[in-house]
Amino acid sequence: MKQATDTHNLRSALRTMTKAAHDRLDASIGTLDLSDPAEYSDFLAIQYAARRPIEAWCAANMPADMCPPAQSDLIAADLATLGSRSPDHCPAFTPPANAGWLGIAWALGGSSMGNRAMLARMHKSSAHDWPTAFLADAAMTEYWAALKPRLEQPVSDALIDKAANGANAVFQCFEAAKTIYPTRIAA
Repeated sequence: MKQATDTHNLRSALRTMTKAAHDRLDASIGTLDLSDPAEYSDFLAIQYAARRPIEAWCAANMPADMCPPAQSDLIAADLATLGSRSPDHCPAFTPPANAGWLGIAWALGGSSMGNRAMLARMHKSSAHDWPTAFLADAAMTEYWAALKPRLEQPVSDALIDKAANGANAVFQCFEAAKTIYPTRIAA
């Protein structure tokens, strides 16, 4: 993996080293209109399908005090309120052996910022009264706030590479989830 020599800390290094994967994911899932009930349901289904296996991996492999809060049950509740089922099929999440859990934590924790922005847009739209337990989850926002100081410390290139491999594995799982469900999103 390319070294992140132009960065000073893990957070900025991960932003640089995962930009292409993050941009691809945003370009596809970001096209969903969350004020449309079918597309909001699709968005939640993708989130569920990706997060369920990642959460299971985190629970089994990460230090308990660093494990991101599980959100798939919140997503399932939002889907049920919308009259939709949670996906039956989820992609496998098996990060490469050289993947670091800190990158996985960064990818999941950082998603809370995007969730807050989406929630604000929904509140301004006709979707303001839709179920938003997932998007409004304060536990992930608190987790992200607690994780940020650790991410802003100077780290070795080896740790950066491991973390980037973990973060990219998360983005790949989301990509796999959107190819499984729903059919409205082009792979």
